Amino acid sequence: MLPMDGAPVAGGAVLIGPDGRIAAAGPGESVPHPPGVPSEHFAGAALLPGLVNAHTHLELTGLAGAIDEPEFEAWIRRIIALKATFDYAHFLRAARAGVRDCFAAGVTTVADTGDSGAVIEALAAEGGSGIAYQEVFGPHPGQCAESLAGLKARVHERRRFVSSRIRIGVSPHAPY
Repeated sequence: MLPMDGAPVAGGAVLIGPDGRIAAAGPGESVPHPPGVPSEHFAGAALLPGLVNAHTHLELTGLAGAIDEPEFEAWIRRIIALKATFDYAHFLRAARAGVRDCFAAGVTTVADTGDSGAVIEALAAEGGSGIAYQEVFGPHPGQCAESLAGLKARVHERRRFVSSRIRIGVSPHAPY
């Protein structure tokens, strides 16, 4: 076991409480073994804290390779056009799949940027943690008031998913 706040612990054990949180960790003999709680042994494995991915776009899960465009400006325009063909249900399914993909890779916490709002809901539904940054995009100064009004409304609506493990943030897209 690699506790990150000390030396590795050979033969380490972890007790998960009924709330899904770590109740105890340490050398196997020092961790309680309550009756009725299943025990699993992972020989030849290392147990370490969940990883953090500080730059994700989980609402785009499944789109890898969908657009083959080497120039950023053309690529982003095609992404925007493609995203416009999807509804919220699509983004939510993609984000939930992305959260599960993260879990499968050992990632338990993300900092995600997107504009659909699906990721914060997916994190809440799948038991993930992190920050879901609500993207705001207004490529022309004349769109500023409309973009900011939409941003405020989306952030307000998505606050219902905020918890001790999930926060919401704001990400201005390409402020240059």
